[in-house]
Order: sequence, then C-alpha cells, then structure tokens
Amino acid sequence: MLFKLLKPSLLIILILGLGGIWFKSAAPTRCPTLSSDAKIFVLTGDVRRIPFAIKKLNGFPDRRLYIIGVGTHNFDPFIPDATRRQIVIENDSRTTSENAIAIREIAIAQNFKKIVLVTTADHMMRSELLILRQLPDVKITPCPVPLYGMDATRRLERWGYEYLKYLGTLMGIDSKK
Repeated sequence: MLFKLLKPSLLIILILGLGGIWFKSAAPTRCPTLSSDAKIFVLTGDVRRIPFAIKKLNGFPDRRLYIIGVGTHNFDPFIPDATRRQIVIENDSRTTSENAIAIREIAIAQNFKKIVLVTTADHMMRSELLILRQLPDVKITPCPVPLYGMDATRRLERWGYEYLKYLGTLMGIDSKK
C-alpha cells in the first residue's frame, strides 16, 4: 500500500521538501566574534547587508570591508566618515558568481588566507559554495545578516528561491543572480 502512494512525483516533492528543511537548518544563524584585522566581504543586493557589515568595523581600525557588486553606489548614507578609509568598493560584478570571481581576484592580490563573508542568511550557503569553488584554500567565516523586517511568507519564499538556486549551483548551473 505504501509503495502505491510513493509515486515518483511524490518522492521528488518529499526529497525537495526534506532538502529544503536541511538547507534552512544547516545555514549559519549568527556572526561569530571576528578578529581585529578581519577582511570582511559584503555581497550587495539586500538593503540590510551594507549597514550590518559597516557595524563590524566599529572600534576596529585594522579591519577592512570590501563591498562587492551591484548596488554599491547607494552605500554612502551608511558610512561614517571615520570608517571610509577601511572600505574598498568593487562594483563591476553583477551576479553572485561574478562576486565570487571578484573576491578571488582581491584575495589573491592581497594574499588573504581567511575572509569573512557577509550576506543574508538565506543567501549564505550558495555564496560560500561559489566562493569556495574560486578559492578552495581560503577559510571563509560566514557572518549572516538576519532576515528581519519581513513577514514569514516572504521569508519562506526567499528561502525556497535560494534553495532552488543552491541546488542548481550544486549541479553546475550558474544562475544569473
């Protein structure tokens, strides 16, 4: 009887659903304590990310923040004058894959062995995967930005969309976002 219920389409839905639960539960939930000279890379694309990353500079003059990707032209209102010298902007990359390549170029040029990655919690696992493909020998410390200020339905949609993009990335499909 059970095998008659387990049609291929139901199995696919079950596997995707369980994978989605794993994806959500395996994602990092908090930013650890960062070293005083951390090299922080923030991926733009969500209004929460840049202000969150800039706060990580407060009181740490040896930290550097690299703002990577589209949207960097709107960061000025968030940057206190005291931290401007700690910030480097890369605004040529337009996708998460291009962000990973831009991070690789900077990390290689600066000989970074460790970086901190700031992006929203739902975007973290895919971003890490793409960066690790570019920089397999660099240690990445995830520093997720929580998805506050949005209703539960919208958060669930975002997690679902990011999960599907993560699956595509695992399969070698390069989504353009």
